[in-house]
Amino acid sequence: MLYQPPLSSDGGRIMFYRYFPRLKPSIGIGLTNPFVRLDHFYSDTPDLLGKLASPGTSVILFMLSGDAVLKRGSDEISLDQGSAVIVRSMEKDPVHLTTPNRTAKSEGIIVEFFDHAQITARDITPVGESVMPSYESEESRETRIAGKWGGIETNGFLSISLMDYRSHSSFRADKSGHNIMILVLDGWISCGHENVVKDQICIPDETINVDCRRGTRLLILSAGENSAT
Repeated sequence: MLYQPPLSSDGGRIMFYRYFPRLKPSIGIGLTNPFVRLDHFYSDTPDLLGKLASPGTSVILFMLSGDAVLKRGSDEISLDQGSAVIVRSMEKDPVHLTTPNRTAKSEGIIVEFFDHAQITARDITPVGESVMPSYESEESRETRIAGKWGGIETNGFLSISLMDYRSHSSFRADKSGHNIMILVLDGWISCGHENVVKDQICIPDETINVDCRRGTRLLILSAGENSAT
């Protein structure tokens, strides 16, 4: 499945691509366990993004560039490029994200998922860039945002990686037994018989080879084992 949503907003000035859930028959793809929502947002003006987590879910927010402030009650957490925060939903104490009043663009990823993914975290936990391990090769650099081995620790049921390709490279997306989603943030890839470009997401229907061009940046999300589409 290949999909590119329209650019949207929640009524404010923060813009986002919402890849799922399905908002209308023509906007968004269906629910993909254990994920609830995937947003790629950006803003170059001060504004507020609310309702970050629904009851029974958690949210990982990762800053690709710029900065933002997460607020819950009187608590504030400042985020800058390369940092993340995990937030568990609290119905009586909602969380809001604000972008600052500056000319630089703030850009990030919001991933919401069901709590049965068993993230080991408190109600709200900041994660600095130094905590997220990077795996280097001649062709690419992987930053593990969440997963069993570093970053935001999980039980292996959920992993999120940011991939930067320095040269032409390829990898195999293994569909057997779990969900995998590939979001192109920059550049383009060949995924099976499809060319996938910036701001498109590919959800393979089967195990395929992914051909990555130099300068490509990907977000790869995997639901791990024993999950249903």
